[in-house]
Amino acid sequence: MIAHVAGARHFLAVHIGLGATRSGDLVTGVGAFLATSKFDVRFTGRAAHAGAAPEQGRDALKGAASALLGLHALPRHGHGTSRICVGRLEGGSSRNTVPASAFMACETRGNTSEVNDDMLRRARDVIAGAAAMHGLEWRLDVVGGGLRRRATRPSRTCWPAAPGNCRPMPGAEAALRRPGSVSGATWAPAMTPRS
Repeated sequence: MIAHVAGARHFLAVHIGLGATRSGDLVTGVGAFLATSKFDVRFTGRAAHAGAAPEQGRDALKGAASALLGLHALPRHGHGTSRICVGRLEGGSSRNTVPASAFMACETRGNTSEVNDDMLRRARDVIAGAAAMHGLEWRLDVVGGGLRRRATRPSRTCWPAAPGNCRPMPGAEAALRRPGSVSGATWAPAMTPRS
């Protein structure tokens, strides 16, 4: 995506709905998006019949569940805002088989890249511990992320022009305002020049 905006003199990015308290609000200048890491985790165990030979199995779903609880139990960072979320957990193949595989889709966030990186490091430790506890193999793949950047602040030319160029939606009373910080993440800063 960066190639599509390389050399552009102006770049406008929007994130629908952040900070708006009612329909028709135009909110500009959201400048406190968090750094983020998006990652997938795969646990591999050994299938076994749950009734006849459960001791022969290595339950990947239990390992993933242990990791999920451990991740959400991590203390938040003392040097800034931090978040962690397991948004998806899947595993197993049937009701009477010890699950041989499990998958988690996760993310960390931090108000600085350092805080986010530390959350990701601690997440790896939790995942490794859960896998070891259940005798599993595991793999963590970082599949995306975004840096904490100041690029989301409104430009000096864009903000003054907004009131004259924005009209309320039919049936909505528009308000032009700047919100405070948002505990979200955006991809736009990663696409802007590093000046």
